[in-house]
Amino acid sequence: MEKATRLWALLIFGAFSFLQAHHFSVSLAEMELNSQERKLEVALKLNAYDLERALKAFYKRPRDLEKEEKNSLELFRYLEKRISFQTSAQKKLPLKWVGHELEKGTIWLYFVVVLPKQSLKEIQIQNQVLFELESEQIHLWNFTSAEKKKQTLCFLREKYSQKLALILPEKSKDKTGSKGKSS
Repeated sequence: MEKATRLWALLIFGAFSFLQAHHFSVSLAEMELNSQERKLEVALKLNAYDLERALKAFYKRPRDLEKEEKNSLELFRYLEKRISFQTSAQKKLPLKWVGHELEKGTIWLYFVVVLPKQSLKEIQIQNQVLFELESEQIHLWNFTSAEKKKQTLCFLREKYSQKLALILPEKSKDKTGSKGKSS
């Protein structure tokens, strides 16, 4: 099933690359669950030109990602306004900025979602990155669980909120590493 989802995503991406009637963008993200540290590690790849345009509109001044290395904090502030992760109890999960990298016309944004100590079955992700400028924006996010199970989410302007199945048991309170009583 996962191979079919990825193949479908590649076919959509390939078909869109030949269309020139409408401007649209596709972003890709990789999310991996680090269950030991209780965090979700995210790497988001965007078109640098589209992100510069979005930052220009957001901050009301021109942006040049290649010339300004100090953009890191401004990139993170923009992400915090456009992406959110929540528990089923509507508790917003904190994001921690890791950094970014520029690559020939694209930019990688790296951040971490801090997960609570309570057990989790799913989280709600809202992704509105670039939707203020691009009505045809598509975000494909690939998730890998701790058990290496894969899931793909597709965010569109009209479908910007998605649930991610995330089975994570409650974190053990025993920090000493000692074995509990056996019954």
